[in-house]
Amino acid sequence: MERKDPILGNLTTAPVAQVTPSLNSPIDQVDRQILSLLTENARRSLSDVAARVNLSVAPVKRRIQRLEQAGVISGYTTVLAPGSSAAIEAFMQVRLASGAGMSATVDQLKKLPEVREVLMTAGDHDALVRLSVDDMDHLRTAVLRAREMDGIHETVTHVVLDRWQRAGSKS
Repeated sequence: MERKDPILGNLTTAPVAQVTPSLNSPIDQVDRQILSLLTENARRSLSDVAARVNLSVAPVKRRIQRLEQAGVISGYTTVLAPGSSAAIEAFMQVRLASGAGMSATVDQLKKLPEVREVLMTAGDHDALVRLSVDDMDHLRTAVLRAREMDGIHETVTHVVLDRWQRAGSKS
């Protein structure tokens, strides 16, 4: 097939077999490279990602869409510089009351606007909750609201004094 490109002139293309992995297909090495690049900088252009994984833009775009549809990429986020928004970040360890359900407790915690993340853990405590607040009074209020929730037996709160993060790591 021949077509006219306004810059390059006449181009001849041959039909190419396309193999599009299904949503159930495993993640291959190229997918891992794409994920690594996007984790490092989610604002990378498709052409930059494509060049780094030695593919053209179209297959990279399809791969990213497949990863999004499969839930491997669940979203894109903005990481704020420390001090640019909430002034204080804290972690709250949560121990559930006897017989309390984890999913019901997580659902309650997610309703608190200060909660950024809930991690289910093994060990002395059942969950680790990341909080972002404006000041210590705000932290106290958020912790007290969490302690009043059904199913929460005990909390231990740790205030973040400083932070180091590996480049490309999720926050």
